[in-house]
Amino acid sequence: MSEELNNENVVAQDIEAQEDPFKVITLVDEDGNENLYEQLSVITKEAKGNRFGKRFALYAAVGYEEDETGKTDIIPVILTDDGELDLIENTSEWKFIESIIEEQSKQS
Repeated sequence: MSEELNNENVVAQDIEAQEDPFKVITLVDEDGNENLYEQLSVITKEAKGNRFGKRFALYAAVGYEEDETGKTDIIPVILTDDGELDLIENTSEWKFIESIIEEQSKQS
């Protein structure tokens, strides 16, 4: 995926969701193009296996389509307590997110 996620290129858009303003976000790629991403799911602090005390969200491009193997690019982020999106930089957090994605894909 060509988008690089960093704190400077994440813009939250409040779309009919007062309690969760991050249903749709805009990411700016390295060419300056704005791309919309929709929230697929939120992993709560209380979720099974979440020993990090953080909320995570999984995003995919709006109107995404699965590839020939049934997969799509997913962008995981941390939803901070102060209402911001943050990067996942910890290897343990990445492994946790990967296990959640794998579990969700088995259920669908």
